[in-house]
Amino acid sequence: MGLGLVLVLSSFVGGAFGPARAQPAVRIVVSVSAPDSGTSDPIARDAILRKYVVQELEARGFVPVTVPWQGTSPGDPMPWLETAATSEHAALAIGVLETPPGVVMLWVVDRTTRKRLNRSLHRARLPSIVALAAGELIDASLAELYLPRESVQDPFVPPVPPPLPRMSVPSGDISRAHVVDRSTRQRWHAGVALGMSWPVLRSVPIAPVVLRFGVRFGHRLAAAIEGSAPVSPVVSAVPEGHVRTFAFHVGATLDLDVLSNRLPVRLAPGVMVAAAALRVDAVAKGSYRAFPGIDWGSLLGPEMVLERRSGRLHVAVHVRALAPLGLPKVTVLGRSVQDYRLLWVTALLEVGTRW
Repeated sequence: MGLGLVLVLSSFVGGAFGPARAQPAVRIVVSVSAPDSGTSDPIARDAILRKYVVQELEARGFVPVTVPWQGTSPGDPMPWLETAATSEHAALAIGVLETPPGVVMLWVVDRTTRKRLNRSLHRARLPSIVALAAGELIDASLAELYLPRESVQDPFVPPVPPPLPRMSVPSGDISRAHVVDRSTRQRWHAGVALGMSWPVLRSVPIAPVVLRFGVRFGHRLAAAIEGSAPVSPVVSAVPEGHVRTFAFHVGATLDLDVLSNRLPVRLAPGVMVAAAALRVDAVAKGSYRAFPGIDWGSLLGPEMVLERRSGRLHVAVHVRALAPLGLPKVTVLGRSVQDYRLLWVTALLEVGTRW
């Protein structure tokens, strides 16, 4: 009964702590030769080395298959070792050759990992040392087969580059104005301007207020429409009284920037055409009477725009020289008090926004 209990316990322990599953045995071709070993019986030396190598491989869990040595020293045994491993359906083949006493050459042809290894031993007279070196060389060749899958590095796959960000650099920051997304460039603009208009050869100017709305075509060309109304009239004194003249216009401008579009400043010469209207009021000897109706005419001439941008805001100076075309010669109180067929010089300061 005591012996039966021991057998049951040993089988239970072996089943619990033994290998979880049986691994297939690895067949290894072994070929050993010691023709110039310096001993009196080379065949006995071959047998001793073969015995130790076979025992070492069996201890490591392999199945050695011995074949006769087919190479001739100092020829390369790799080709026929591979042929022997293929014919024996072995995973690899190892050749052990002892030439001068104590000098041993080892060759391994691994069909599983497609490796070819060799090693030389000097002053290795003990068969156990040769057998241990053979087992280590085989383990080194098959080492990657025993690595867990997660420890084997996968082939490098370059990541897909992310899409480029759409960047918009503030126009005032010249140092970072190298990357600009043209699709987000500010195209529309609107502003209000205040300035003075001087009729040439007249001493009293008109102060107009102007509303502007414009659009850019590309990076340099810009167009705008505008309308103006006078803040103060032109006042002329005559012996019979005095005359007040109010000037209005609705026009369009077109200009072309001559500076680099990376700069926050625009310098744009252009041209303006407008329709103008005059309204005249006259006061004579303390009484009041108005000039009947409003007379229309036109204005045409060049202009120069100097603009400074900062983010969504802009400040611009407009200088114009406009020639009235077809404006009437106003006659009030029996005489001509104004002649608007002369040149007008206008200077405006505009503040606006962009989007």
